[in-house]
Amino acid sequence: MPFENINIQLIDTPPITEDNFEPSLIDLIRRVDLVLLVIDAGTDEALDQIEFIKSRLEQKKLLLTMRDIGDDEETEFIHKKAMIIANKTDLENSQDIIDTLNELYSKEMPVIGLSAEKDTDFDSFKRMIFDYLHIIRVYTKPIGKKPDFNDPIVLYRGSTVVEAAEEIHRDFAEKLKFARIWGGEYNGQRVSRDHPLDDGNILEFHIPD
Repeated sequence: MPFENINIQLIDTPPITEDNFEPSLIDLIRRVDLVLLVIDAGTDEALDQIEFIKSRLEQKKLLLTMRDIGDDEETEFIHKKAMIIANKTDLENSQDIIDTLNELYSKEMPVIGLSAEKDTDFDSFKRMIFDYLHIIRVYTKPIGKKPDFNDPIVLYRGSTVVEAAEEIHRDFAEKLKFARIWGGEYNGQRVSRDHPLDDGNILEFHIPD
């Protein structure tokens, strides 16, 4: 899924039903950064769909939530960030169902209304996915030249200068002395290897000759 100047990988899985629950799906969910529960907002069965999916995953020690509570070592539960995507918001009774979903689940995970057929609020949907993934885009520039805004380094929020350098090459990161940074409050200031980065920062790496 394209978002501005990056691509976010979406994996479309088979539906989880009584008759269809592939074991490989559990391993996939354990490895992803964000789970999207796509349900039909035009049917009264939406609540049953969510409860069934949550129940089946909890049987496999997977708990869906956006709350930052970490994994539970005592119960061996793995907590995965999740969002409820209520599709078909163009249908007549969809808003009532979305309101009910928000009442029941909004404290655990956000509920997003969407119409795949009409692309309603699809740009906002992409932005929310980007934000909930907790990732940032960092750009690089050669010394004395302009930055390349077409190919950002994608990192997790809270990453540092040296971690950005590691995405280029491990040897490059090991030899890194310092960097200069642009974006936000910065305009070419010198920063250390451990300096934290924000979305949109531009880095100029300096290594000894």
